Amino acid sequence: MVYLNVRHRMFARNHNVILLIRVANLLLASFGVLTSVLAAAHSGWHFSSRNIVLGSLDFVWLIAALGLFFRWRIAWIGSLTGAGVSACFWGFYLVTFGWSAFSSADWFRHQDSFVISIFALLITVGLILALFSAAFGLFVGLVRMRKELV
Repeated sequence: MVYLNVRHRMFARNHNVILLIRVANLLLASFGVLTSVLAAAHSGWHFSSRNIVLGSLDFVWLIAALGLFFRWRIAWIGSLTGAGVSACFWGFYLVTFGWSAFSSADWFRHQDSFVISIFALLITVGLILALFSAAFGLFVGLVRMRKELV
């Protein structure tokens, strides 16, 4: 009897983790689509090849995130690809932004207030790091829960 109770609690906790991964996947995919649409609107709906590829990946990721609730195997592959591409993109952006911001002191000399510019830099790096961490964590969660998700 005790064994059944422990097994039931493990199943309930595992089910909650799977639901959390699905919801996080849907939220990050929705954020990706929203940023793609806002970037396209800001540029006057003129698309470069890079924006078309990233926007298409975001839309496919959103459809896969919705399909993951229906336990489609292809949706898991699409979600894994979308989370991986997002983690790679934010990691690359973090490295290039950090490299360009810290490589020369010209950026700091042109600012009105040194304290405000440092604060803005820390907030920007923190936001990019949070997005990278969320995408990488989702990727790891999808890989670890692959048997339960498909």
